[in-house]
Amino acid sequence: MPFRVWRARARAALLAVLALGACDARPLEPDPGSLGVLGVLSIVTAGDTLHLAAIRGLGNSLDGVVATLSVRGPAGARVASGAKPTQPWIFCLPGDGPIVGASACRAFRSAIWPGDTVSMAVGIPGVTTVTGEAVVPGPFSVRLAGPSADVGPTEVRVEWTASSSARSYVVTLHDDAACPPIEACPAVVVRRVEGRSVVIDTSGFHPRGRGFFSVRALDPNLDLYATTGVAGGTFSTLPISSVRGGLGVVGAVTPGEPHRVYWDR
Repeated sequence: MPFRVWRARARAALLAVLALGACDARPLEPDPGSLGVLGVLSIVTAGDTLHLAAIRGLGNSLDGVVATLSVRGPAGARVASGAKPTQPWIFCLPGDGPIVGASACRAFRSAIWPGDTVSMAVGIPGVTTVTGEAVVPGPFSVRLAGPSADVGPTEVRVEWTASSSARSYVVTLHDDAACPPIEACPAVVVRRVEGRSVVIDTSGFHPRGRGFFSVRALDPNLDLYATTGVAGGTFSTLPISSVRGGLGVVGAVTPGEPHRVYWDR
């Protein structure tokens, strides 16, 4: 499968893996003071031209909802209007994620590159408008991947250069270059890393001796949203939001292309 197709399939999977890994899968009801606002879940991915927003109406009907995506960067400024997608997407389905309410999905077509600033506005005319902004992490490259003298026989060290504006990195090891994190892969290892290197134990990995890894740089909005919030129980809390006037996240990811890696047993 071409890398651009793999990246498109993995885009929605990333939010599901991170958000549901940080929060219980059961949705949260917002506090009464939050009713009447909108919830927005959106990740833009550097190098892609299709971007999605899952919209929740917390106490509001979503009739007439309008969404726009504005991009500023070296390639100039451009604005895209959100449209109903022509096919279902995983994190735009009703009831998923930690925010509940009436749901809508909007798709934007606009080229986005590392270092761009993206702004999203979602509103119901005459009722409310919410906004969010993210700086897309800068480009980076993997400097080393594979066995090294200071790790064990079943371990692989992965290192990469810094990505500007990134708060953390997600490193994934899987059996197939076309396998997104939540697909039915024979084996998968996912690590969130705040630095620029990680050692991964491959002892339970098959087929033995080879695999594929990828590194993604996450902006602060997405990282905070994905690693906060507790669902279910007396002290339930929503994830940290980056949406002004509402709830949710407008975040950004810059992916690195999958690479094959070998190790000895």
